[in-house]
Amino acid sequence: MRRWTIFIAERFPLASHVPMILSFTLANVFMGLSLHEPARIENYLDSLKLPGADAVSITRVAIAFTVALAFFLRLRIFDEIKDFETDLKVNPTRPLARGLIKIPEAKIAVTILTIFELALLAILSPWLALSHLLAVAYSFLMYQEFFIGDILRPHLTTYAVLHTFVSVLVGATIMSTVTGLMFWEFSRSPWFFALANWGFFNLFEFARKTFAPSEEREGVESYSKVFSIPGAVSLSLSQAVVPLLLVSNIADASFTPNELFALWSPLVLVGGPALAFVIRPRVFAAKMFRNFVGLYLIAGYLSLVWVLGS
Repeated sequence: MRRWTIFIAERFPLASHVPMILSFTLANVFMGLSLHEPARIENYLDSLKLPGADAVSITRVAIAFTVALAFFLRLRIFDEIKDFETDLKVNPTRPLARGLIKIPEAKIAVTILTIFELALLAILSPWLALSHLLAVAYSFLMYQEFFIGDILRPHLTTYAVLHTFVSVLVGATIMSTVTGLMFWEFSRSPWFFALANWGFFNLFEFARKTFAPSEEREGVESYSKVFSIPGAVSLSLSQAVVPLLLVSNIADASFTPNELFALWSPLVLVGGPALAFVIRPRVFAAKMFRNFVGLYLIAGYLSLVWVLGS
């Protein structure tokens, strides 16, 4: 446990990952409820204010969050296994590369987490666990690099968007968990919002691999190398805007002008640092840009929670 605690602290720091995954979970919870059963949002809010008022509601939200947390931790472990050979050369201090965690141990952890996710959902419904199998199966395809890794790896952006698509399926699992509807019973609108998740996760992926010139390393690919800094920043910002366009045009969710302002206003969190980084591409500005993208994702999801729950 001590070694795994070190692994999590280094490669899956809870201080940053828990707020992001929690905001992601809550946004999908409230969007799922608003699209399928609008009146139930009040029940969920009441259950948060009055313990015991609606235990099932709190249980479903807690299970959705726990499954999402376990799922993304499993993806992190998958990446560490996949990157092992590369890390031996360019990141030798990472946990697997330096021998803190052995690959067989990492694979055992993946197995335990997979069983845990499915078992937790099965408590609510075997059908829910079956529905989540789509996301699980896709994550294992990601681990295998869709069996065309040699073709995909040279194409950084294509490789990324194929992997971030898993956010669509995890979002569907969360919506299924709180509504009781399986993904094959969804109308068009929940899938619209699930696609918005894809854009937000693309933003996170593109930004975290965008660097200042002095941060670039030999043998480590980045979007700033491929597209230049202005191009990489523009690519990232596009993925901040597209999800908002999708959410703003969901047919079942009618937003007032004030609500639309609340949804779009968090863009200032990422717009300012992005411009500063393009104008002055220094390490400090690059780190600010990456950090504020994380803050934007949390603020963007929470603004949606506020709009739907108000």
